[in-house]
Amino acid sequence: YKSYEDNIIKDCFGEERLEEYKGQHKLDVVFVYGINPLIIEAAPGGRAHAKMVTKSMFEDFATTSISSSSNHHNHNDGNYYLRPDRIKGCFLIDGTTKYPSGKENAKSDLLRERINDREIFQ
Repeated sequence: YKSYEDNIIKDCFGEERLEEYKGQHKLDVVFVYGINPLIIEAAPGGRAHAKMVTKSMFEDFATTSISSSSNHHNHNDGNYYLRPDRIKGCFLIDGTTKYPSGKENAKSDLLRERINDREIFQ
């Protein structure tokens, strides 16, 4: 049995980095980020599921400030930030468990939604 965490680490960083990351909660946040697929490249190491954006591309498409309708925060720290308008979702996942947390609730919510869809379309 391979854990969810093992699979994430191996897919993203390779088996050689498994012990470095395993159990450290370094991969507990997943961002869903809208980006042009043409700038995504295969990550080094030949892993089938690991994709990346080069540093130069990230710098070109990132922002050095975060703004909202009521506030503007300028980060003059030399770092680059994900553009807030491109973040589609963010999930906290405990990769040390067999399944991501909330899976059972999500399954029941999806079942209720499926039933609702069938009722609406009948």
